[in-house]
Amino acid sequence: MWTTSAGITNVPAGTSAFRLTFHPSPVFPLANITIAITTDNAYNLYFNNTLVGSSIDWPTPNVWTILNVPSNGPWIFAVLATNFQQTTINPAGVIASFRASNDAQQAFYNWWTGQIASPSVVWKAMSQAPNDFAQPSLNDSTWPSAVILTPYGGGQWGFLPAPVAKTLCG
Repeated sequence: MWTTSAGITNVPAGTSAFRLTFHPSPVFPLANITIAITTDNAYNLYFNNTLVGSSIDWPTPNVWTILNVPSNGPWIFAVLATNFQQTTINPAGVIASFRASNDAQQAFYNWWTGQIASPSVVWKAMSQAPNDFAQPSLNDSTWPSAVILTPYGGGQWGFLPAPVAKTLCG
C-alpha cells in the first residue's frame, strides 16, 4: 500500500504516515500481537504511540511481538514510512501482516494490508505526516484511505524472504 496509486513508480523521496485503528472484542481480555512488516525503504512502527521498532532493510521483513495487550480500547498501529531516492523507477510501499492471539495461541484476528477493504481494517495514509500521527487521540477521519498498489508478490518487489524476528516487547 501507499498514499497514492503512484507508489509503484516514480515516488519522490519523502516520509508518509499510515494509521490503522482497530477495535478488538473484549472476549479475550489480553492479546499477544505479532506484526510482520517492511517498507520500501525504511519505517518506524508504533503501537498506541509507543515505538515498537524500526528498519532500513526493506527487502527483509521484520517480525515484532507485543505481549499482554489489553483489549479494552482501540489499538492504533502507526507507520512512518520513508522513501529514499535510489533509482529512476523509485517505488515506495508498505506491506504489513498482523495477528492477535490469546495465551493459548489461538488466533482470533488475522489481517494484512491486502485486506484493505475489510470493514474492520481500514488503513489511512497521508503523504505529509503530522507530528502527532501516532497519538491514539489523533482524529484521522479526514485522512484518505491507503491505496493497494499490487497483490502481494507483484510490482517491483516480488515475493519477499521470510520475516526476521527482531524483538519482543510488552
